Amino acid sequence: TQGWERIFDFGNGAQNSNLLLGRQGTTNNLYVESWTAGAVTSGSISIANAITTGNWMHVTVTVNSSNLVTLYINGTAAGSYTANSAINYAGWTKNYIGASNWGVDRQFRGAMDDIAIF
Repeated sequence: TQGWERIFDFGNGAQNSNLLLGRQGTTNNLYVESWTAGAVTSGSISIANAITTGNWMHVTVTVNSSNLVTLYINGTAAGSYTANSAINYAGWTKNYIGASNWGVDRQFRGAMDDIAIF
């Protein structure tokens, strides 16, 4: 079974300045990860069993000026990490909602509503 469904994946291709949110493998874990331009992960968090079939959830990812990446689920901070390098959002050229920069990952299977990027 394919895994790694994405809610979003912004970057310049696989392992190239990415910030992504989605399913971790084939688990029900919600996963946030960032990558450098040099194909090195700069940090990640995984929230065990956060995805439940048939339930709406409000999910937010924030990145502050200190490279602190925080995942909120239904308005509550669920986890955070400090990326070990700046997230290069200014140069992103391959930005997907419901799809991945990695060609082998499954496309999102579910429903989304009210997507906002600030």
